[in-house]
Amino acid sequence: MLDSNTGKNAVYDYLGSVYDAVVSYYKDQGKTNVSFVNGDGQAMDKTSALQSLFVDFVGQTLGRSGTDVDSCLNSFFYWARAKFDPFNMAEIPISALPSIIQVKGNLLKQDVLPAIDRAAFVQVRQTVGDKLGLQAWYLRSMGEGYHKTGMEEIAGGWGNYDQEMDIANVFGIGAQYKLGASSLSFDWGINRAATGHYFHGGRDAYGRYTGGGSAPTFWVARVDVGKADTERPGSWNAFADYKYFEHGSFFGGNGTEGVPDRYLDGIRSFTLGAGYVPARNFLLEAFYTFGAKSTSQRDTLYGPEHFTLGDYTRIQATYKF
Repeated sequence: MLDSNTGKNAVYDYLGSVYDAVVSYYKDQGKTNVSFVNGDGQAMDKTSALQSLFVDFVGQTLGRSGTDVDSCLNSFFYWARAKFDPFNMAEIPISALPSIIQVKGNLLKQDVLPAIDRAAFVQVRQTVGDKLGLQAWYLRSMGEGYHKTGMEEIAGGWGNYDQEMDIANVFGIGAQYKLGASSLSFDWGINRAATGHYFHGGRDAYGRYTGGGSAPTFWVARVDVGKADTERPGSWNAFADYKYFEHGSFFGGNGTEGVPDRYLDGIRSFTLGAGYVPARNFLLEAFYTFGAKSTSQRDTLYGPEHFTLGDYTRIQATYKF
């Protein structure tokens, strides 16, 4: 149903723009006398033409022009729709004639971990007795930060925004305890940078940084047995670890050979590994990562979900020249 104050006026405004466009089109073609005619062949002024168009169009669809409008006008409507119709010739009602048709949907974007341009790193180590080692370290990114760009609604319309966030502001501690040829180690850290907060709950539905969120943490527990030394044929080592990295606490380049970055960003998992030296300067290694699961829900097409990754196996050989 048309609202007498808004819908009808909107239709007349639309038909008026069509009328003006038709007249302008033919005048551009060199026609000096352009008019609309009714079914009896009588010329109509603009007001009468709009009334006729209104009667013919309301209740029908944009795909059907009035039978009382001349064939030239029908051709114009078809040509205009074929070139400019955003609905691809779909049969749609025009009774309300909104200028913008809003449709709710989902926009999925993959998070891309930012690269650190430059960084400062400080580490302090302390030995307690002959078995326990302690450490504390600090990493601070420098240079270019992480940029988040997009559009935001402002007074009078929409505008662009560009937010720059520091990437890494990480504090970590660790400990290692030796038991003969074996050792137990534990590391923990937290990223208090704006980027860490952003990836850990600090953004709105449009992907804009809100200043909220929480600082993501990570920790690793590991057991090592033996030591594979390429100078000692027959030497070997084995290890088992458990890793927990919240999304936003990891930035790539993990420094390990047994697991790729994909298994560390927002993932908790177990890894078993072993190494053996069959001959001098020759090292064989094998790694198996399993139980990889997300540390928190991630947005998907069907809403936030927990997810798992398949088991990962890596076998490699190293020869030192």
